[in-house]
Parts: sequence; C-alpha cells; structure tokens
Amino acid sequence: MNKVMVPLALAGLLLAACALPSTATPVAPTVTPAPMRPSDTPQPSPTAAPILEPTLTPETRPASFADFAALSGNLATGEPAPDLTARVLGVGAFTLSKQRGSFILLIPTVVGCGDCILTLQEIAKVYPDYRGQGLKVIMLNLYPDDVPESWQEYMGLVNEPEFLWGVVDSIDFVIQYNITTPGTLLLVDRDGNLVFRSNTPIRADDFRRLFDLTTQ
Repeated sequence: MNKVMVPLALAGLLLAACALPSTATPVAPTVTPAPMRPSDTPQPSPTAAPILEPTLTPETRPASFADFAALSGNLATGEPAPDLTARVLGVGAFTLSKQRGSFILLIPTVVGCGDCILTLQEIAKVYPDYRGQGLKVIMLNLYPDDVPESWQEYMGLVNEPEFLWGVVDSIDFVIQYNITTPGTLLLVDRDGNLVFRSNTPIRADDFRRLFDLTTQ
C-alpha cells in the first residue's frame, strides 16, 4: 500500500465509527423547580368548630297548691286562712296577717297534750335543715285565759329555740278553723292561704316532704 492509500483508509475507518449508534445512557435534563409562593404552601384542612349544646338551667317555680294537695292526708282546699291574734312567749303580739312572705305552721293545742309534744319532737328532727328559710312553727294554746308562760316547762322537752309558744286571744280561732282535736296541723303559705291540714299526727319524713315545698 502506498503512502496515499493509508490516509484514505484511516479516513474511512473514522467515517464508519461515526455512523455506528451510540450506546451511552441518555441523561435527563436537570429541571430547577420554581420557588414556591405562599399561596402554593399546602394548608391543613379546616376543622369544623364544635357545636356547643346550650346549658339548660332547671326551671324553678314556687310550689303551687296542687303540689301541697298531692301530699298524703292533706285536707286543705287552699282557702284563705282566717286571721288570728295571739300572745307569744318572748315575742308579744302575734298577728297572722302580718306574717305574709313566710310559711306558718300552726299547731293548736292545750297545755298537757302529750301527743302534741311528740309531734313537735318529730318536727325538730328535720327543722334544722329549713331554719332561716322562711318557715315558722308556732304552738297555740286554745284557752285564752291561760298565759304564755304556761308553756315554759314544756319548752325544755323540745330542743328547738326557734319554735314559738303562744295563747290565742279568742276562742273564735277554734270555730273559724274548725278545730276538733288538739294537735291539728295547719300550714299557711306566703300569701295567707291554708295549703295543708291534717287532723292526725304525721312523722318526720312526712314533715320533710311538706317542708321541702316551702323552700321552692
């Protein structure tokens, strides 16, 4: 081979090499992400505000005569209580019509009534829970000629300093309230109506049910 043919052969080889397919792995172009705007920042899903149920306050109302009438053994009809006056030990004059705004438990009796003292002792078991809540308890001697001091020796049998002990000024009280037996229980409400009457003794639990209505 002459000197002219060598360069031509090399040139042919170079051309053939350029014609072969490349086996190199293609490289994916590098993409630089655009800066994220504040509006593109993922936001948490909004959480619904809890629905608060309204708090219901139990309705309170004063006890009606129907509440008292539902008590076992109640003979009262809710009529206005006749007025009365009495002389009360340590207090002086007592007039029922001037006691509006308070419940008054009247216990007409006579000195020496043992059952009446037992009734007061039953009341004394529960009365401390209602003291200062507008409930007054008064024993009323049915003999106008007696004096309030006649109760002095009986007061020690009932350990309740707030009980009142008195003597009615007139026997009319017996007629107006149709008193047929000592120890009758008469409850007059804040408006001056007779809402409870029992001609027979009741026990401490019964007094509690009765007194509960006076605090409403």
